[in-house]
Amino acid sequence: MSMHGGKAFGYGTYLAEGLVEERLLRHAGATGLSCILVCRACLGKTHYARDFMPDITMPPDGKDSITALRRDEGGVAVDHREYIVYDRAQAVPEYRIWYRHAAGCECSKCKPFLLQ
Repeated sequence: MSMHGGKAFGYGTYLAEGLVEERLLRHAGATGLSCILVCRACLGKTHYARDFMPDITMPPDGKDSITALRRDEGGVAVDHREYIVYDRAQAVPEYRIWYRHAAGCECSKCKPFLLQ
């Protein structure tokens, strides 16, 4: 769960459909330790967004959240579904998972560190 101001879908709490959200995975601390929050979200009636909506501060009238559609679903904005809520009470963290990549990991997140 992360807060973003003035981003693709305005100021809200951004959630991803899985551990694919690159901006969450790239912020490892000095020790290489990272944290992922597993959250329960109440989307209510969601607006399915095909385009960016950077200036919004709440979902369209009659809607409770935004679901950003993937490119393969007709959206132009994201590779993986994102869910944006604008009321903090709509997303509740349930688990905090700390992890560190194994030594010698060559995933796209670790490889830049190997070159240093």
